[in-house]
Amino acid sequence: MIFLCALLFSSAEAKAQTHTKRFALVVGANDGGQDRVTLRYAVKDAREFSEVLESLGGVERARLLVDPDQDALEAEIEALTGQIKRAQKKGHRAELIFYYSGHSNEEGLLLGEELYPYKTLKTMLDGVPVEVRVVILDSCSSGTLTRLKGGRRVPAFLSDESTQVSGHAILTSAAADEAAQESDRVKGSFFTHYLISGLRGAADMTGDRRVTLTEAYQFAFRETLERTENTLGGAQHPAYDIQLSGHGDLVLTEYSTGTAILQLSRQMQGRLFVREESGDLVAELYKQPGRQVEIGLPPATYEVHIALKNHAGRASVDLRDRETTRVSEGMFETIALENAIARGDLSAEFSRSRKRKTAVGVDLFPWVGSSSVWPEGQRNVSLNLLGGIHGGLYGFELGGITNLVFGPVRGLQIAVGANGVSGSVRGAQLAVISNVTTRGVRGAQVAAANIARDDILGLQAGGVNLTTGALKGAQLGALNMQLGRTTSTGLQCCGVNIGRKFRGTQLGALNLRLDETAGVLQLGAVNVANRPVQGFMFGVVNVAPSARGSFGLINVFWDGALELTGWANSEAGVQVGLRHGTGSTYNIYSVGLQGLASEATNARTGKLLDARALSLGVMYGGRRMLGQTRRVGVQFDVGTQWMLASPDDLTNLNLLNKARIAVYINLGERFGVYTGPSYNVGVFSSADTHAIAPFGAWTSSEDRRARVSGWPGLFVGADFR
Repeated sequence: MIFLCALLFSSAEAKAQTHTKRFALVVGANDGGQDRVTLRYAVKDAREFSEVLESLGGVERARLLVDPDQDALEAEIEALTGQIKRAQKKGHRAELIFYYSGHSNEEGLLLGEELYPYKTLKTMLDGVPVEVRVVILDSCSSGTLTRLKGGRRVPAFLSDESTQVSGHAILTSAAADEAAQESDRVKGSFFTHYLISGLRGAADMTGDRRVTLTEAYQFAFRETLERTENTLGGAQHPAYDIQLSGHGDLVLTEYSTGTAILQLSRQMQGRLFVREESGDLVAELYKQPGRQVEIGLPPATYEVHIALKNHAGRASVDLRDRETTRVSEGMFETIALENAIARGDLSAEFSRSRKRKTAVGVDLFPWVGSSSVWPEGQRNVSLNLLGGIHGGLYGFELGGITNLVFGPVRGLQIAVGANGVSGSVRGAQLAVISNVTTRGVRGAQVAAANIARDDILGLQAGGVNLTTGALKGAQLGALNMQLGRTTSTGLQCCGVNIGRKFRGTQLGALNLRLDETAGVLQLGAVNVANRPVQGFMFGVVNVAPSARGSFGLINVFWDGALELTGWANSEAGVQVGLRHGTGSTYNIYSVGLQGLASEATNARTGKLLDARALSLGVMYGGRRMLGQTRRVGVQFDVGTQWMLASPDDLTNLNLLNKARIAVYINLGERFGVYTGPSYNVGVFSSADTHAIAPFGAWTSSEDRRARVSGWPGLFVGADFR
């Protein structure tokens, strides 16, 4: 059960700036606590809404949070605030879209077991210095908030002076006493599903390839009401309170450039469903005759279904980047309606047309054998000496050099050479050289090279694995590439892994994650992501805009915090350095002076050591701010300092290893202090431990190389932002 409301409110004074940049923070939370049923599609709704904002809504890079706690949510808002301030310093006008899909009640958002009050959320968002704020809450009981008054990048429409507006708008998916609903058919909430369909172009009533706030609301209202009238939850009546002033209406999306366009002819009439090859429903609307409708979609192959009273039709459409593809009634293949419609399940709206089948087909090689008289026929068993060709497999196929299928495969293919399928595979392909399918695999591919144009819902295992669709299973090879537009949780292993919109786990020497804000884990020597990672990165080198947690010797986050830090410790040491991190983790790279015994001598050379040594350090740690004010926190870090008392020490081992815990106090926007105890473990070949340790130390038995000592200490430091 979910409600949706959108709250839009702008600052009182709009600044005259040269260009508008739209920022977005999108949150999906299926977990509402032990007392609430775990939602199935809240996170999916958030991801799809994020994709629409990025491809059509003028958002350069949406930040996506999955099942966060309140600390993670506030940390992300603060990080976004810093990004917006940097944009404003460059002269940009800023707009913010905040979207939440998940559980809530009359008091606030339910983030797991935590209640995050609406008032706190509003206070945090009010602190973001933007001209326009759009807040979308897709959650239970969010209608309460309406009573609180207060592809490609396509940014061009944001800077159109004819559509500069201010004010606020409140949209709710249902009245305050109604229950909004999730649907297994649309795999999401009804309102969000139709809102996204509208934003893709179905709501464009003027034909200018722009969707305004008013158009999107009116379309979502009409479709949601119609589709929920006969459900168990009852009809939903989306409501609104729109108070905008300025020039024109607020444009939410534009699909005139930078995308593929599906154009429905004026004569067409009926309920239309647009599906990806994987079967996922991406758009739905009722098409009235006399109006031309256009829908902006990522370039790909889609199936368009149309349902009329007594019959239905299906057409396959290839959409190309930046091109308009027209669909007319003559393109549809007439098929019969299934009983599933009467039961209300439109996920399988139409029966599939069937080709003629034969029990057994035998080929010497393609077009010699059964295929010479019936190449388009479908087979239950196919036996090919050198190779064969046919229109579909529903059983078992064994071939020599190659098996070619121009249709679906439902079963097992085995070839010494290669298997090639122009349809989808639901089963397994086994070959020595390669397996290729153009419409996806839901099963397994095992060969030296495996290529699937659509989703992998099972396994690819080979030297090279490539899919240009959604990966929902595993790739196991030296080179694994997932280059599709949609991806679910999966695994890539174990050499070089490249994932586009990859949301699962990457294990390899080099992991590249492209165009996705979510992710579970990257584990490898080098991990690279060009979008914020909401999971964890473990490696020697980690590179990303930001990450929820990163564990590595070198972490590079260009959207992360960079602070000057310095501290003094009880070991007569002073350090200054840079604290760099993102989310709750950080690295510190420091340089300083460390006290040594002035009368200590080098055990090897017998020379007197200097009183102070140059110290080069690296530390790794994490910080967690407490409470709603976030002024006090706790931090913990570990690291090492390499001490050089003289040029001779370049050949000596003098390491001061530290584990520290501290209380951190934020004293303002640009300053904070911290202090606490530490524990030190020294591994020295030429330093005097007892002169360094102020509270006494234990020392291991000495040998000719080094002594190991341990002792407690104290430190105090400050950060400058």
